[in-house]
Amino acid sequence: MVVVPRTVSSASRGAVDRRTLLGGALLGGLGLLTGCSPVTGGGPAGTATRTLRTAYGEVAVPADPARVACVGYYTPFQMQALGKRPVAVADYTPSRAALTADQKTFLEGLPTVGTVVTPEPERIAAARPDVILGEADYADEDLWRVLSGIAPTALFAPLDNGDWLTVAEQVAVAVGAGDTLVDARARYAAGVDELRTRHAAALAGRRIAPITFGGTVGEFSVLHADNPYCSILTAFGVRLADFPSAPGDGSFTTIGIEALGRLGDATDILHPVRPDGGTFPAVDAVLAHPLFTRLPAARAGRVFPVVGYDVFDHATAGAAQREFAATVLGDR
Repeated sequence: MVVVPRTVSSASRGAVDRRTLLGGALLGGLGLLTGCSPVTGGGPAGTATRTLRTAYGEVAVPADPARVACVGYYTPFQMQALGKRPVAVADYTPSRAALTADQKTFLEGLPTVGTVVTPEPERIAAARPDVILGEADYADEDLWRVLSGIAPTALFAPLDNGDWLTVAEQVAVAVGAGDTLVDARARYAAGVDELRTRHAAALAGRRIAPITFGGTVGEFSVLHADNPYCSILTAFGVRLADFPSAPGDGSFTTIGIEALGRLGDATDILHPVRPDGGTFPAVDAVLAHPLFTRLPAARAGRVFPVVGYDVFDHATAGAAQREFAATVLGDR
């Protein structure tokens, strides 16, 4: 996936504020499934539907859709984790190098409907979807209305910067995978408990700093506690290095490379690599800089490549936690 810091866009924050999306109920156990139980109406006569609460209001969708078109970046892979396959997806050509081999195989042969940023309604209509799913980050209300003229359209937004769970669970309900969702939730919770117990001693005294590239050459970014990746680490006891953020920074702070010394508090530093093991030149420049190589973590050999920065469902969250435990804590 694309390894970048994530901050909820102003459009998405507005949508969440206006609709109060799920009002926190989503995170409270099984209330989500109860709130979206099948009802009748809102579709062809006799067709069972369920009502979803989305970034643009309530939307009635088929209770068990057979044909799902995806206009979001993460949506197809959230479906993949649920054992579901869409009938159409965005064109991933620009970001193909950042996909895993499994994701590339999953997308093989699927019709494309434009890019995530510029979906093409004509192509979406040609896929004859029962429902269209995606992320409000990439589609404003005007586009939602256009897509809704083709099929019921549910576009979701996270509640805040660190919220990877809301959209993943909404997608699961939207495609009729409630049972799979319950199982995924239980497996994830069990994995967190196991990691917390097994690695409490190894984590004592460690201070982790996940970094990535910045906006331009000569910059880098430090991820904060409300970044999705950091949130799944702190869930099992990881302590982040002390790196104060300024108002407006969101889930990451981007600063000039001359400020690398501020990572001196970190005992371990993480940085992104591609799924195929390839590196990012902008990150390589940071790692090779004299200010970086003099850091305590670098001098101690405690700098680690990470593939799983991008967290968007229970499966990727669990995989990222296990990768951290294996790479940083030696849990083979």
